[in-house]
Amino acid sequence: MDAIACKDVVKVYSEGGMEYKALRGISFSIEAGDFVSIMGPSGCGKSTLLNILGLLDRATSGHYFLDGADVSRLDDGERSVTRRKKIGFVFQSYNLLPRMSALDNVCLPMGYHGVPRKTAKEKAHELLSAVGLKHKMNKTPLQLSGGERQRVAIARALSNNPSIILADEPTGNLDSVSSVEIMELLKQFNAKGMTLVLVTHDPNVAAKARRVIRISDGELVC
Repeated sequence: MDAIACKDVVKVYSEGGMEYKALRGISFSIEAGDFVSIMGPSGCGKSTLLNILGLLDRATSGHYFLDGADVSRLDDGERSVTRRKKIGFVFQSYNLLPRMSALDNVCLPMGYHGVPRKTAKEKAHELLSAVGLKHKMNKTPLQLSGGERQRVAIARALSNNPSIILADEPTGNLDSVSSVEIMELLKQFNAKGMTLVLVTHDPNVAAKARRVIRISDGELVC
């Protein structure tokens, strides 16, 4: 079964009476449990596409199917519920709250779901241990290295048991050693059955995926 399927997805931005077509009729599918890299140069539309896949943005036209359901026309509330249930995000800039501990950062999304604090802390402890931060969960992001911050971000992305992980340049701010470690960590969770979609401009990172989707000027490149 396809976890993700796009059919003729177009995204047009309008500003000052001018239109810019960021995506020009993108069509592809990703099977459940696959590991796919979306690769292309800066400005090619790959982050725009990832935002649409993550229900953070809407396509101007076309259809997006998530686990077989057309989510293109969901209202904002339905999109938010679907996003929380199915999708975990990992960003280049980590998006952690700097004065909260690693443990509290991972607990935060579960709080939005109404998970009791005790249960959330137990789950956060389990996830931070799984990403190798058992002894640093009370540290704040400001006290952690870039690689450690990204591990916290991965733990947070997994906190609501998503079936899909969307990662936008997850190694972009890391040194080469940390980059390798983060990619191996993501591959471990993919091996457990999670669908992993990773945006990158780095061919070495893209090569870690089972399949690469290349984009140039808003179009798929064969």
